[in-house]
Amino acid sequence: MPAIDNLLRAFERGDLESMDAVTTDDFDLRIEHYRGDDVDVSWQRCLGRAEFHAVLQRLASEVFEGGTRILSLDTQELGNGWTLSSFRQQFLYPVRNREVIGQTWILAHESDGRVDYFREIATPVENVLA
Repeated sequence: MPAIDNLLRAFERGDLESMDAVTTDDFDLRIEHYRGDDVDVSWQRCLGRAEFHAVLQRLASEVFEGGTRILSLDTQELGNGWTLSSFRQQFLYPVRNREVIGQTWILAHESDGRVDYFREIATPVENVLA
């Protein structure tokens, strides 16, 4: 299983120890948003494990306070450690105060079974219909 899949599954479980186990010390992460809600997301980037923990704490308190559930995860290996993942998740979104489904694309790189580069493009979330 690609390291990015392990990282996302650990995120779903809220398992920081497992996330640390599959990332490098100089982990480089950025989450970009394509036409999302009008909120500040400039803090959704980091270099290194300490900054990664800070981003995770904010994500947990500001975006995923009720956790998240992976609906689908499809990762294609591109070669030389590169992967492209299509990732759908459902979560309670505080900005809208309702359940939403988010679709993202993640370009990642791994070395020796650990993710060292992570770029996510989050598309606008959709409200879950009752």
